[in-house]
Amino acid sequence: MAPVAAQPAAPLALPPSLAAKVDALGKRHAAADASFQSGLPGMRNIAGKAAGTSPGSEAWVNAHMELSRLDKTRADSVAALGEMDGLIADQIQGDSAYVALLVDAQQSIATEVAAQRSEIDRLSRQIGE
Repeated sequence: MAPVAAQPAAPLALPPSLAAKVDALGKRHAAADASFQSGLPGMRNIAGKAAGTSPGSEAWVNAHMELSRLDKTRADSVAALGEMDGLIADQIQGDSAYVALLVDAQQSIATEVAAQRSEIDRLSRQIGE
């Protein structure tokens, strides 16, 4: 039997320039998520007060305005996730050895962005459309 050729080992770390981009995106997301999380308790209170009120009432309008403000706080999280998608796409087109590492780095951002979206949707339903 012929010996099986060894597959090259996957890289253990991203190259410094790519790691710096991933780190910067992670920090952008973390700052946006912190802002989102700090605004969440107040928004939950506002949504609770607006629940069951009629559309167009002061409480209903105020809740929708505040929900919109809260949603805007997550803009950098969403943008960071999109830029991570771009980094992954670039790597797929070029040196795909780093794709798995990028996907791992992207996963926590994607999970938290999905949780933010879920919370916005839940609050919107609570307020009423």
